[in-house]
Amino acid sequence: MKRSTESKDKKDFNFILICTIGILFLIVALGQYKFNLEIKKSFYDHTHPSYDTEMNKTRFDLDAVRMLALVIFDEVQKLKVQFQLLQQQAEFSHREDRNCLAKNLYFEARNQNFDANKAVVQVVHYRIKSPYYKNDICDVIYEPSQFSWVNDSYPNRPNLSNPVERLAWEKSVSLADQYMNNELISKFDPELSGVTMYHEKSIEPNWDWSKVQYIKTVDDHKFYKEKRHL
Repeated sequence: MKRSTESKDKKDFNFILICTIGILFLIVALGQYKFNLEIKKSFYDHTHPSYDTEMNKTRFDLDAVRMLALVIFDEVQKLKVQFQLLQQQAEFSHREDRNCLAKNLYFEARNQNFDANKAVVQVVHYRIKSPYYKNDICDVIYEPSQFSWVNDSYPNRPNLSNPVERLAWEKSVSLADQYMNNELISKFDPELSGVTMYHEKSIEPNWDWSKVQYIKTVDDHKFYKEKRHL
C-alpha cells in the first residue's frame, strides 16, 4: 500500500476495456458497412461510368477498417499480457506488505489489546503518509532503528509451533488483512490521527523530547506526534 491514490493496474485495465469496446464498435461498423455495400451493389447501375471507381474505393475503405481492427486487436492482446503481469506483481506486493505488517503487529503488540494493535497500525499508516518516511509498508517497518524487533536478535519468525503464539499470529494476520483491504482505516482512533511514534510505558527511550508531543496511552504503549508534522 503506497501513497498513490489510483493504482497503475486500474489505469491499464481501464485502457484495455476502452480498447476492447472500440474493437466491438469497429466490428459492428464493419458489418454495417458491408451490408450497405451489398445494397449499393444491388441497386447501382453497373453500366454507370463511375461504378468501378466507386467499388474500388469502397473495397479500399473496407480493407483499411479491417487493418485498423487487426492492429488494435493486436495491441489489446499485448496490453492484456502486461496487465496480467501487473496483476501478479500487485498480488505479490500485497502479500509481502501484509506479511510485513503482520510481523510488526506480532512482535510489537501481540500481548496488547485490539485498540493497541490498531494504534500500531496507525503509526505505520501515518508514516507512509508522511514525507519524512518511506512510502510503503515494508520499507517503513524495516527502516533501520525504527521498530525494536527489527533491530533485536529475534529470529523474526512467529513461533507457530506454540498454540498461543499461533493464535496471536493469526490475529496479527487478520488485522493486517483488514488494513490492506481498507476495512480498518474507518475504525482508526481519531485522537491518534497523525501519530508516528510510540514506546512501551516501562521504558524511557533516548529521544529528543522537544521534537515530539505526547498524545495518549493505549494499553502498554505511549503514542506521540512529531512536531514537524504539526
